Amino acid sequence: MTRAETPPTATPRDQLLPATGKPASEVLTTREACEAIGMGREALLAHMKRGTGPTAVQVMRHYRFHRADLMAWAAERGLGDEPALDVLAVAAFTGLDAKTVYNRLSRGCGPPAIRRGGRLRFHPAAVAAWYLATTTTGEQLAKLGTRALAAEVEALRQQVLALRAEITHLRQEEAA
Repeated sequence: MTRAETPPTATPRDQLLPATGKPASEVLTTREACEAIGMGREALLAHMKRGTGPTAVQVMRHYRFHRADLMAWAAERGLGDEPALDVLAVAAFTGLDAKTVYNRLSRGCGPPAIRRGGRLRFHPAAVAAWYLATTTTGEQLAKLGTRALAAEVEALRQQVLALRAEITHLRQEEAA
């Protein structure tokens, strides 16, 4: 057999496929997994060491991830397809000052955040859920005597109602 006729040798990635039963396009290296979910390599490996990471197959010293499992794990933690928001974007969305967002995070009553590259990042759906949860408790906060916070929450609720009405009006005009 000449060199051109020799069959190609199997790479570790090809050898992994029978063990997982997954097609090659669905199996990701650590680098590819990090790019897919927007997480740093060291952070992902730390999750793997603690046992809190996505399901993976370990081939010698390397991890291989199935794309669907990785994306499901990332979605649980607010990572993945949607772009992450920074503190300024959260402040603009909620109508709060960025300093207020930081203060609420330090007190443990802010939106769920993760650190990416030394900066706080927020999943848009998590911020929206947190925002709706805080705006629905205005009456309860007023009863507790936190009038300033209750007034702030009520003002945000009014802004949301006004925006919803404006969106509804624009959709009706568009349909007509």
